Amino acid sequence: MSVTLKYAEADIYSSDRLTLLLQVYEGTINFMQLAIIALERNDIKEFCTNILKAQDCVLDLIECLDFKVSEDICSKLYKVYDAVLNFLTEANLKRDPKPIKDSINCIQKLASAYKDIQQKLNNSCLNPNEKIDLEFKLLV
Repeated sequence: MSVTLKYAEADIYSSDRLTLLLQVYEGTINFMQLAIIALERNDIKEFCTNILKAQDCVLDLIECLDFKVSEDICSKLYKVYDAVLNFLTEANLKRDPKPIKDSINCIQKLASAYKDIQQKLNNSCLNPNEKIDLEFKLLV
């Protein structure tokens, strides 16, 4: 295993849930941007590969929803993630970058909201358990 992979693995295992969520958002955005670039180059294989990776990231986001913590927020996030999946499917079928750009915009807004939450949590004096509970309260 390369040093870079070892570092990335250590980073994942030592990160808090919010940081991991932001990393998935960043990965999703990155794969969508790569899909647009591949489409512009008419590299359909690379386009499809990156669309599928972005869809996998969104499915991971759906899987992480904890409806026991906040059913209302999770239901809304589920609808957003489902819409993004539909946009990416449409983009894949039609070879159209517009639904991907719409998806990027949507995920960027969510990532921005979570970055704001992370900033507030980092500036607070709460212990880690209290911070996790506060994450969802700040979204409401």
